[in-house]
Amino acid sequence: MQNRTETESFTIHAARLILDDIRKHERRGGEQQERCLRIADLCTGSGCIALLLHALLAPHIHQLSILGIDISPVAIGLANRNLAHNVQLGLLSNRAAADVSFRQGNVLANDGGELLAAEEVLRSVQGTPSNAEPYCDVLISNPPYISPESFRDGTTSRSVRVFEPRLALVPMVDASDLPPGIQNEEDHFYYHIVLLSFKIHARLVDIVQRLPAGSYVHSDMA
Repeated sequence: MQNRTETESFTIHAARLILDDIRKHERRGGEQQERCLRIADLCTGSGCIALLLHALLAPHIHQLSILGIDISPVAIGLANRNLAHNVQLGLLSNRAAADVSFRQGNVLANDGGELLAAEEVLRSVQGTPSNAEPYCDVLISNPPYISPESFRDGTTSRSVRVFEPRLALVPMVDASDLPPGIQNEEDHFYYHIVLLSFKIHARLVDIVQRLPAGSYVHSDMA
């Protein structure tokens, strides 16, 4: 498993935000966090973000649950192999096998299709009743963000086009299906991810690339 430099930096930044906020809460006189910190990694791909987050956070957080969700069964299989491989090599602590899991789901699903929507995957894993919303402290994602035109016209580097699956790079959506206010196909995922963040009451949301500030953060995780 190899992280791209940008992905690694993005994940390290997210881990720092999480730990800084927990420390601020403790300095304000709050109790040390005893409940489980829940993190969802949407469009997880190879699982590198979820696994690096665990490596960075586990030494500081006793109860940690990280769920990676991806539409591709191939990606989920790869993520699970990466998890097992890194635990076996000692690059991740043994508890990662229990703290980190990967499930197939559709970030864009909202039509009752065969594949569960990301929200329903969270509900299933957490055992949330059907009349309640699942809960997540942190939502992180590196979604497909390249336009079909940029993928074709040479703007996207050849190494990316050759060695990374198109599904992980270009949103597979018709322009006619874009939500209100979204003009570009490459921005489709952001709308759904931010919408989901409100539904599950995420206290920190970090999305790579095209959001103006690179991330959107609630002021208090506690």
